[in-house]
This record gives sequence, C-alpha cells and structure tokens, in this order.
Amino acid sequence: MKTAKIALALLALAFLASCSKGEQGQKGSAEIMKDYTKTLSTAPEKAEKASDEAEQRDSRMEDAIKELDK
Repeated sequence: MKTAKIALALLALAFLASCSKGEQGQKGSAEIMKDYTKTLSTAPEKAEKASDEAEQRDSRMEDAIKELDK
C-alpha cells in the first residue's frame, strides 16, 4: 500500500511539474503536492475517526430500539 502511495505521489509530482502556473491565483505545483501529501497522510486518522463515530451512532441506535421495544 505504501509503495502504491509513493508511486502515485511521484506520478502526480511529475505531472504537476510539467504544468506551469498559467493564471494568477492558481496554486503552484509545490503547494498542490504539499496539500496532496497532507491529505494522504491524514486519511487513515480521518477514516478511523469516522469509523468510531459510526460505531457510536450504531450503538446509540441499538439502545434506542431496545428502549422502544420495552
């Protein structure tokens, strides 16, 4: 998985390096890569947090159903 991320990042870097900053106000390739790597590095934590929140929601829903069945 790490190899795929590295290969994808290198591919994206090569693609972005070939692009110029065309218009004013657009992000440069370095800034785009920084944002991209930040997104990749924080994705596992965000996914784990979302999973925990979904489990808590499911637990609350089960408790509410049990209360309704009483």
